Formats: sequence, C-alpha cells, structure tokens
Amino acid sequence: MGGDLFGQLVPQARPSAIQAEYLLQHRDCPEPSDIVFTLARAFEIQVRDGWLKSFADYLLENGVWDYPEDQKYKTVLHHGTFCGEYLTLGEMKKLADTNCSRLNEYCAKCGSELKKVRTALRRVVEFRNQAAHQGCLSFALAQQLRNDWLGQS
Repeated sequence: MGGDLFGQLVPQARPSAIQAEYLLQHRDCPEPSDIVFTLARAFEIQVRDGWLKSFADYLLENGVWDYPEDQKYKTVLHHGTFCGEYLTLGEMKKLADTNCSRLNEYCAKCGSELKKVRTALRRVVEFRNQAAHQGCLSFALAQQLRNDWLGQS
C-alpha cells in the first residue's frame, strides 16, 4: 500500500491495513482469506469513521438530527448523535444503495462519486463475506482483490 493512500486512512483503519499488507508479503500465508477479510475490515472502518461520519456531520450542518427517516435502515444519526459506529459493512452498503437526495447532495459536495462508492461497497461486501464465512480464497485472488480495491490493477 502506497504511503499516500495509507496517509489518507483514518487512524483507526491503519492497523488492519498494515496487517493485511503483512499477510500479503507472505506467499505461504496459511489462509489467504485472512488477507481479504483484514483488508475489508480496514475498508469498513474507513467508510464508517471517514465517509459516513463526514456525511453525518454534513447532515447536522444542514439541520438534520435523525437519519435515515426510513426505519428499515440502521440509524446513522439519532437526535444529533452519530450512531454509525454500530453499522456493519453490509448495512452501510444498504444505506448507500438508497436513493436519498441528501446522500446525493453530500457526494456532490465532497467530490465522492456515489456510483463508485456503491460499487466498491458491493464488491468488498461480497468478498469479505466469502472470506469470513467460506474461506478458501486463493492467494492469487486475495492479491488481485487487494490491487483492485486499492486501485492498483
């Protein structure tokens, strides 16, 4: 992982990113799925503590104290308090998949392409779940996923 990218991670995501890189350096890694799972963990923390927290701050700046309004999604803001730390990667994906005008406004304001965020979340969730629950990912696939997720393909 390049220093520029590593420096952009929220501090809480860095240990998982380091661990994934460490595992990747060992071609004899006993379980390559651990590489994918650990890198997905770094991604989850980055999305939650970076992007989602920033979105919550944007909502508060715009007078929104409770989000989302639809109760079928997990709460991000409740009476002005950030509750996103309780969201899983899959729940964040569901939230990003909603067609919410506030989310679209936020992404336009901060320069995030919502389509890319959704695609990244979908791909990471798919392989994270496979790594966590099924294992059996090859080292080559783990390396390919890492490169894809970091934009180094």
